[in-house]
Amino acid sequence: KRESAYDFWCRLAFEEGINFWFEEDQMFYSDEHMGMTAGISLTYNPQANTDITDSTATTWQYGEYLCPDQLIQKDNNYVRPSYPLMHQDQQAGGGQHSVFESYGRFQLDAEGEPLTKARFEQLRSGSRVGNATTNCFALRPGKIFTLQNHPHAPMNDSWQVITV
Repeated sequence: KRESAYDFWCRLAFEEGINFWFEEDQMFYSDEHMGMTAGISLTYNPQANTDITDSTATTWQYGEYLCPDQLIQKDNNYVRPSYPLMHQDQQAGGGQHSVFESYGRFQLDAEGEPLTKARFEQLRSGSRVGNATTNCFALRPGKIFTLQNHPHAPMNDSWQVITV
């Protein structure tokens, strides 16, 4: 498989648990998913004409989507072909919607567990999605913000921007 230098860097960073993002002309790295926490709070106010602050969400749509609740990854070690390299991760009570990947990209058990966990988190990342209209210019993909004053209490939580 041929990949660009950027695709190679993205794959390597993913496998090692490194997040990276750009701000202006600088690139930042973090090994923690909360690295882009910016302390941004959005106030939910559906009447856009009554609010003059620059951190207001005027619409909020929420959706839950069906995602795999179990991941099974299997790989082969060519030095020891009979050694069973298989790892799995699942949500509590999972196993109804499984994904099986026969090429897990690991050659040792120690590598397999964190890679399987990261891949499972990636597959589950779209299970809870919010969509907002806001006037906050500080938001960009990767930033984490807190929604406040929504009438449905579970929505008043921390959210991470995935698209703008």
